[in-house]
Amino acid sequence: MLSSFVPDAPYVLDLRDRGLGRRQGPRAAASEPHADQPVPTVLALSRAADEELHVVQDLLGRVGIPVLCLDAEMASSSNLLIDLHTKTVRLGGCLIRPTVAWIRHFSTRAIPDSSGNAVLRTLVQDSWQAIAQQVTVISAASVAADNLGLLTQLDIARASGIKVPRTVVTGDLQAAYDFFPRERVVVKVVGHHFVEARAGLLSGVFPKIMATAELMRMRHPPRLPLMVQEFIEHDAEIRAYYVAGEIICFLVKKNDPADIWIQPGRVEVRQLPSSAAIRSATERLARSMRLSYAAFDFLEKDGALTFLEANPDGDWRWLEIRLDTTAVTLSVARMIRDIHLRHLHLPCPPAWKGAAREIDLVSFLSGQPAGDNTNRAG
Repeated sequence: MLSSFVPDAPYVLDLRDRGLGRRQGPRAAASEPHADQPVPTVLALSRAADEELHVVQDLLGRVGIPVLCLDAEMASSSNLLIDLHTKTVRLGGCLIRPTVAWIRHFSTRAIPDSSGNAVLRTLVQDSWQAIAQQVTVISAASVAADNLGLLTQLDIARASGIKVPRTVVTGDLQAAYDFFPRERVVVKVVGHHFVEARAGLLSGVFPKIMATAELMRMRHPPRLPLMVQEFIEHDAEIRAYYVAGEIICFLVKKNDPADIWIQPGRVEVRQLPSSAAIRSATERLARSMRLSYAAFDFLEKDGALTFLEANPDGDWRWLEIRLDTTAVTLSVARMIRDIHLRHLHLPCPPAWKGAAREIDLVSFLSGQPAGDNTNRAG
């Protein structure tokens, strides 16, 4: 038995073969008559199961903006070639000049290993991680975040005048007891709450809400630092998606932090107008963290906000599907489109007014009035 915090049989998200084969190459690049001429293209680094990227790639491709994806699962067999001097990339038979580097869920833990050689496996993972961290240097622009850990995020929020939970990190949970006079605390890992010990199998180690007294009895693996935070009483949990200055808010109600994964039917969600307080806090955090995209999580009590964390990968399709909306998809696609067109010195189509779910997405992105499909790509 591992411990009472890290269970022997955690929730496992199986991504093996999920999404593989669904990616389409950049349509404009694939049809380019001169293979030696690099095609201006959005370059995305993620993994095959990234549904958000699937949707945005397809949407942009239908209005003539090519998106080429490098999935972590296929990285080792991708025959990637980067020319630093010309700032071009050859990948999957396509020669491109990246206009935007969009980095999301790219993780070298997803690279399959058949060598049985621990040194070689680690070398492969480290080398691909180094590429992912530096690929923005050959792109005109990027939608990528500095590696801001949760402690750094909380410190930035405090410095920006935004309330955060009282937080300690310790390898001895009993030592944390005296820091928390309130009845409940939240215990969580310092890093990601999914651990990919085997390629494609993600084990969930989710935050736990518990009585403060339980810290004296809690067992966890030796040398594992854990984060302990005060439990903040709240009326609502708010997820605010920040997309290049636009803010889209959702209310999320759940009984336990793991419910989104383990009991999704018990999670209540609805879209909210962004209040002045949410807009102010989100804009300050995005600016301080130098983020053009992220999902910001807050707790709200009597109008006062407490910042929890910012996720620069921040998935959104699960919310859109539940609420029959395309608000975040539309905003993200527009952001990528506009960065791409600015690099080509082309004008960006004017913004439409009205609810995102009521307009034709392809028409919106192409700048045509709804119903005018004369230039729509297949």
